[in-house]
This record gives sequence, C-alpha cells and structure tokens, in this order.
Amino acid sequence: MDCNHTKFNSWWEHDKQGIELCRVCDHCIAERLKKYDPAVLTQCQREVLGISGDVPEYEDVVDDTIEAEDGMEPYNEDLAISEPDYDF
Repeated sequence: MDCNHTKFNSWWEHDKQGIELCRVCDHCIAERLKKYDPAVLTQCQREVLGISGDVPEYEDVVDDTIEAEDGMEPYNEDLAISEPDYDF
C-alpha cells in the first residue's frame, strides 16, 4: 500500500519493547504490521491483525557460555580502564 504519510496523518508503530517498527496510518496499519512476528507486537497490535490468544514469548536467556578464542586472553579486571576521577 502506498500511502502519503505526513506527521499529521500518520504515526510510528513500536514493538512491545518500544523499538520503532514502521510508520503507519489508519489505512495501512494492518498491511504493514502483518509482516512482523506476532511475538514482538503488542496485544493491541495483534488485535488489529485479528490474532487472538497468547503468543509465546521469546526467551532472552542463553545457556551457552562464551569462551575466549585461541590466542585471546581472558578478561582481566586489573587491566580494565576505569572512569577518570575528576576533582574540581
């Protein structure tokens, strides 16, 4: 759908974490939102698309540990750069 969006007739739709998805108006909102995974949309956005029920949430937890690559030294807190101490 090719809408002529201006700041007066359209708005930014955000995912449930507040990240901008796309600019929409009353005419194109459903068409534009349907390309996104329902798990990232808000409940209100899913209702616009006619998706009912709970949508599984993504897990942000990673069980794998990350090891240093060969030749790389592990993190050493003693070598970390600290914030400068400003004394005014």
